[in-house]
Amino acid sequence: MITFQPAIFDLAYNNSFWEDSNNIDARLLILRDTLYGATIAIPAIMIGVVAVWALLSVSRRDDV
Repeated sequence: MITFQPAIFDLAYNNSFWEDSNNIDARLLILRDTLYGATIAIPAIMIGVVAVWALLSVSRRDDV
């Protein structure tokens, strides 16, 4: 997902539809920004979850 961020940025911000922002509803602009932010945040959170999971599994103590 992060690999495609430049393409998503071009679709989200460098599109002629968004150039005349006076005629666009503010809710559409907020939705666009939220979706673009989610495409960055979700993979970053997942990488963090995997890193914490790996750390917890390596540092696990066995009570034998």
